[in-house]
Amino acid sequence: MSDKTKSNQRGMEIIRAASEVFSLYGYGKTSLDDIASALNITRSALYYYHRNKDDLFLAVIDNWLHDYRLELEKAIAGEMTTEHRLEIFCRCYLDYRLKFFKINKFNDDDYPVPFDLLKRIKSRSISLQVSIITGILERDDALKDIE
Repeated sequence: MSDKTKSNQRGMEIIRAASEVFSLYGYGKTSLDDIASALNITRSALYYYHRNKDDLFLAVIDNWLHDYRLELEKAIAGEMTTEHRLEIFCRCYLDYRLKFFKINKFNDDDYPVPFDLLKRIKSRSISLQVSIITGILERDDALKDIE
C-alpha cells in the first residue's frame, strides 16, 4: 500500500471519528483533544491533516455532502418525470436538513458555530442543491426547447 493510500485512509478515519465526536457533543463543545482521544493519537497529529477545528469540521461537512449527493443521485436516477424527481429531491433535502441539524446539534443549547464557517457550509450546500436541481431540469426534454 502506498504512502498516499495510507494517508487517505487515515484522513477518512479522522473524518469518521470527528463526525462521531461532533455528533456526540456538537460543534461548540467538541475539541481537537476529544477527536484525538477518540483516535488514540495526539492532537498535534491531527494538524498534519487539518489546520484547526473549523477545517476539520468543514471536511466532515464535505464528506456528509458527498454522501448526500450520492444518495440523492441514486434516488433520482431511474426513469421518471421531472416532477417526480423534484418531489424526491425535496423529500430528501428536508430529511437531510433535519438529520444534519440533529446530528450536529445545531440548536439553542449549543455554542454557536462561527458565522464565517456557517457561511462556508451554506455556500457549499447551496452549490450542491443548485447542481442537483440543474441536473434534474436538464434531463427534461420539454424544457430543452424553451429559450
